[in-house]
Amino acid sequence: GNNCKLALNDLLVDLSERLRAESKTLSDFGLPEPESVRSELEIERLKYDPEFQAQLLQQLNASAPNNEEQMEAYNFITHCLDNLDPNKEGTFIFLNGPAGSGKSTLFQKVIAYARSKGHISLGTASTNLAATNFADFTSFHFCFALPVLEDHEREEDSGDGREDEEC
Repeated sequence: GNNCKLALNDLLVDLSERLRAESKTLSDFGLPEPESVRSELEIERLKYDPEFQAQLLQQLNASAPNNEEQMEAYNFITHCLDNLDPNKEGTFIFLNGPAGSGKSTLFQKVIAYARSKGHISLGTASTNLAATNFADFTSFHFCFALPVLEDHEREEDSGDGREDEEC
């Protein structure tokens, strides 16, 4: 998959640098030049093949069709994705529902849709345990580099006579 593509590109970059030190090039050995990867965004885009993601979306839709509420949310989200304006701030969408309501399947469809269109879509969950239910998900805190305070790390009293408020 695309992780192999990333690994091959990393190998070619490393090999190219080593050969350059010896005044040689990859083409001297019939090897291709690495793709120019300049940013984390470009690396993230290389992870997912849009055609494969479109096929995945078709499979998900065939195996688990959306109910009316899911379709409403799906259409809203895909409309937002199809009408992104790079000159405006992005939209954060939070989807909540009871267990068994189809959130997980809907998330997978939305992510596959976004990636099939070449967008970067990062999946997060509230905990690391919840993130293990999906491929390539992380906790919200890890994704956005937010600290997680353990109970023993919080001060019970800030010293001003009031108890600290919970976030």
